[in-house]
Amino acid sequence: MRKLVLVVLSPVAALLFATTAFAEDPAELMDIPDPALETIEEHVGEGTVHKIERDTENDEPTFEVEYRTPEGDDVEIEVSEDGDLLEKSEDGNLLDMD
Repeated sequence: MRKLVLVVLSPVAALLFATTAFAEDPAELMDIPDPALETIEEHVGEGTVHKIERDTENDEPTFEVEYRTPEGDDVEIEVSEDGDLLEKSEDGNLLDMD
């Protein structure tokens, strides 16, 4: 199943895999649960991933992703293992999640 996901998500997956080596606590692509990976792909879209890190929020594993949109905006999102978008900031400004 993971190989199928890599094929289907190849543009984002390739970017995530290529950029994880530069993170302080890099998240290996194979370690990112499918729901979290789907949320990351949904938000990054055609953007360029700069960094993805594994973190902990309230004793729960999360993934912080920094990327640039095709329009040039710098965005950071935090995603839970189950794919919930926990936080999003654009160009340093925290966006309202409501």
